[in-house]
Amino acid sequence: MRGKESDETAENETDIVWVGSTTNYANRYCSLAHLCEICIDENTYSEIEYSEVWTKTSRTKGSKVFEGYTVSEYYLSLPEEITTEAVKADKENYSETSFIQEIFAETQEKSLLLVDEISKKSAELSVALEKIK
Repeated sequence: MRGKESDETAENETDIVWVGSTTNYANRYCSLAHLCEICIDENTYSEIEYSEVWTKTSRTKGSKVFEGYTVSEYYLSLPEEITTEAVKADKENYSETSFIQEIFAETQEKSLLLVDEISKKSAELSVALEKIK
């Protein structure tokens, strides 16, 4: 992924972009979590320590039901050499729609418009091809 190398005042955002079913799956569970919460699936839960802090739950996203485990405001201790204090998110800014969901919805809308445009062009080309024949 290319960054903003030409803009000296902006942070260079060159990075790796992950795609595929694993990323998609992780994104679904991430977007199911509420503010200050972690949401994991059954497989992840079976591999963790301190399972007593987790609560079994189910959530819906679209028409699908996801089952998993959640924990709220659970933070691991920082190593002693790190002196920065953790900052909790402001619960007043909680929104039912996550940032990721907003991006997905916008991308989906643009994709559907492009598909419509391609379909129209394809129909026009078919008509033109028949005229040429």
